[in-house]
Amino acid sequence: MSALALGALPPSGPAHATSRAARADCAFADDTVRTPQWYRDHNPDWDSGRVQAAVALNEAFADNAVRCLVNAERTARGLPALREVLRLFNAADAHTKAAKQIKWWVDGANFHVNPRTGSGPGDRVRAAGYCSSGTWQVLENVYQGWGTGGATPRAAVAWWMGSPPHRAALLDARMAETGVSVRHGSARPGVTSDHQLVATQVFGVCR
Repeated sequence: MSALALGALPPSGPAHATSRAARADCAFADDTVRTPQWYRDHNPDWDSGRVQAAVALNEAFADNAVRCLVNAERTARGLPALREVLRLFNAADAHTKAAKQIKWWVDGANFHVNPRTGSGPGDRVRAAGYCSSGTWQVLENVYQGWGTGGATPRAAVAWWMGSPPHRAALLDARMAETGVSVRHGSARPGVTSDHQLVATQVFGVCR
C-alpha cells in the first residue's frame, strides 16, 4: 500500500480566498458556499432547521459540482471519469471537518496531516475501510477559498488545475475512484467572510 498527498492554499484575500445529494452535474459550479449566518441574515423568518437544511443542500451541490468539473477535465483529455465511492467521501469529509475545527492551514503547515492525531491521507482511507482486501493507492487535493470569487467549486478546481502538483493528481491516469467533501467554513484562522469553503478530494485506486 502507498499513499501520496498533495495540497496547498490559494492566495489569501477576500477574492481568493450520502453521498449528500443527487444532481451529480456542474450546474452549481459558480454558486458560492455560504455560512449559516448568511442564510439567517437573508432569511430572518427561517428557523434553525431550515437554515441547516439549506446549508447541507448548498454543500452537497458543491460536492457534486467539484466532482463534475474534475471529471470534465479528465474526460477532455481522454482519461476515464472517476467513480464516486462512499468510503473515499468519508475519508475526505473527516479531513474537511477536522480542518474546519482545528484551523491549522497556515503558511508553512502540512495541510494533509492532522496536527492533533498525526493522521495523513493513508490513515483516513484505512479508517474509512477503503479497499480492505486489496492493494490501494490514494492522492489528495485540498483547497480553502473565501469571498464571492474564491468560495465556489469552479474556483477550487481552477486553482488545482493551475498548480502543477495538484493538476498531476487530478489527471492521474491510475486513479479510478474519488470522494469529495466541500463544507462551509475556514481551515485558516481569521477568515470572516459569509462566503467560504474548505474542500478535500481523495483519489483512489483499489486492485
